[in-house]
Amino acid sequence: MANLLVSQLAARAYLLLDSQLDIVALRVLLDQQYRMLLHAFPWSFIKADGEITTAATKVAGTVTISNGSKVVTGVGTSFAAGDVGGLITFTTDSPLIPYRIATFTSTTVIGLAANYTGALTSGAAYTLYQNRYDLDATVETIISGLGQTSELGELSQADLDHLDPLRAKTGVPRYYTYCAELTAGTTRVELWPVPTATKSIKYIGLKRDSLSASSQAVSDIADVLLKSALELACEAIFARTGDPRWDRLTERYGAQYHEALEMLKQRD
Repeated sequence: MANLLVSQLAARAYLLLDSQLDIVALRVLLDQQYRMLLHAFPWSFIKADGEITTAATKVAGTVTISNGSKVVTGVGTSFAAGDVGGLITFTTDSPLIPYRIATFTSTTVIGLAANYTGALTSGAAYTLYQNRYDLDATVETIISGLGQTSELGELSQADLDHLDPLRAKTGVPRYYTYCAELTAGTTRVELWPVPTATKSIKYIGLKRDSLSASSQAVSDIADVLLKSALELACEAIFARTGDPRWDRLTERYGAQYHEALEMLKQRD
């Protein structure tokens, strides 16, 4: 919804500014102001707190898997439904290749997303670790996340695939990226480096549907965003042209922006 809102506002601003700024620049400006607005205030109607608790690695027992198979059979293992989406390596492989876990059958049987390409592995040690986690059901996207030592950064799947295609790097997570949902309607993220211990990661998220088309928040935020963007755009046009008309408009939209912002804060 945020992208649609920004695009709609950019079209309106383009007309109000007599086409003095191109629509791409207006979209960038509005997107920056949108992100600033989300981070600057603890809006109760669009923000929600959440927490991810990473899982420790599993190494108990031994496993058997054949070349070309997806079925991993364990002895003394404690596989669980929460392992789905995680990664498993087999110590008999050199180098170690992480395989994504696709299915859970029992505490001793799981299935891989891809066929095993190594030699027959029987009674082998393994390491299973989870790097994908669901966000709270009420949260659609992360606004900011706090890791163990610093704030988490966001990466695209393409960037992460380029940095670490096998997800071989483990340690304290410093980044997250969005990945395929495991449960429909529940946002899922992948953490990197791959966590190996139980840790708490707190985050602030954008509530699901808080900016839906039917939400009052859309019109409230749209008014603030538009006035803010118009103030900055008029200031830029005045700096470029020297036309005092744009200076007067800068002051007018600036006053309207601060008034709309205060009203929005009071309603929250």
